[in-house]
Amino acid sequence: MSPYEAYFEFAPDALVLVDEHGRIVRSNLSADRIFGYSLGELQGQSIEVLVPEGLRRTHEKHRLRFMAEPRSRPVGPSLNLAARRKDGSEFPVEISLTYAETDAGSFVVCNISDITGRLTRESEDRRREALTMLGTTVAGIAHDLNNPLSVIISRAELLLVPGVELTSQTRSDVEVIYRHARRASRIIQDLLALTRQDPRPHETVNLNEVVSRALLLVEGQMLREGKKIIVDLTADLPMMMGNPVSLEQVLVNLLSNARDAMAAGSIVKVRTARSNGQADWIELAVSDNGCGIPPDALSKLFRFLYTTKPGGTGLGLWLAKRTAIEHGGTIEVDSKVGKGSTFMLRFPAAPSLHAGNA
Repeated sequence: MSPYEAYFEFAPDALVLVDEHGRIVRSNLSADRIFGYSLGELQGQSIEVLVPEGLRRTHEKHRLRFMAEPRSRPVGPSLNLAARRKDGSEFPVEISLTYAETDAGSFVVCNISDITGRLTRESEDRRREALTMLGTTVAGIAHDLNNPLSVIISRAELLLVPGVELTSQTRSDVEVIYRHARRASRIIQDLLALTRQDPRPHETVNLNEVVSRALLLVEGQMLREGKKIIVDLTADLPMMMGNPVSLEQVLVNLLSNARDAMAAGSIVKVRTARSNGQADWIELAVSDNGCGIPPDALSKLFRFLYTTKPGGTGLGLWLAKRTAIEHGGTIEVDSKVGKGSTFMLRFPAAPSLHAGNA
């Protein structure tokens, strides 16, 4: 094998030799691997076999035009080019063409680079840059809004303390003020969490204690609305590694969603347990007997900015899923319209650590 043949065969990029009629004369090992063909399988096939089906006619026209006035060049550096594997999957590529005339005829060497990894990195860089800018803006807004919201919430709580004399209409109005101030506060916290690029530091966490702290934030309002919370916490629950603040935010969001889905007199149940059949996993379930979620919405619930609630942000459940993933866990939902919903979070337990009684 000559040095030139060795270079062609073992080059890291996919190299495909095509004749003037668009037939593949030879492909190197990288081309076979990238496109999913076995050795020699591409030989004799049209070059269009490597082009997405919807673009083959257009590509053939471009190929004929190129062969009419051939020259070595990159192909459309500003274009979004795609190639097709044997299994039908498509991927982004960069292509350069080298034209050569020989005694055996005219040929084109196509140098094809799979740029999936590079585009992914570029997209992540752009996302991080956007989140950094958004984070700076949100942090400033949050600082300016949190103080007045805290005052509104605390004053409303004082007015709603049992024993304070208010007319029924005034009490109803204060409850509306309190509910919407808390909602505005949650939106700010969700936006701050959205702009957080790196996972918060993890420590050993007692999931039962996380539940207890979250209930302190939402239980009072739910009771005032005539909605009951039943708590079933497993004693001696294994500890887990995580960030207690992030986990608490997830639970507050789930409880708030349950409250919004329920009428007065309804019940929400919060349960912790060891996962069935998985001794090294623990679970947290939030179940309500509210209105339930339509079947066509279930598959979209955890999508970014997707919401089924009027005035919803579409951030809460997306952040819940992100937090579950950051903790090495999962989140699932089971719901029936008119019957209620159950959100189930599962997390790996920390080895040889136990939470004790909560």
